Amino acid sequence: MGCYSFQTLTYAYYRVTKMTLSEMLPTIQSLPRGDKLRLIQLLAADVARDDGITLDMADKTVPIWSPHDSFQGAATLLRVLDEAKVASDV
Repeated sequence: MGCYSFQTLTYAYYRVTKMTLSEMLPTIQSLPRGDKLRLIQLLAADVARDDGITLDMADKTVPIWSPHDSFQGAATLLRVLDEAKVASDV
């Protein structure tokens, strides 16, 4: 079976309501990772819309905290470890 494009799967999801999940599953599994993630977003937005929830964050970029380059956190950890070492030496 050939790999279907995301647009084909999107069409199938919205337009062909008679297609069952078991019929769609091989197509979904053959999608590239990026298209699978986009499908997850599409399905989540669809379920939210059915529940009357608006997902305003769909096309926005938000900052996420990461410990990478967190020098203050590293300094605090080193201080705590040094204090624990001193306490265990006493």
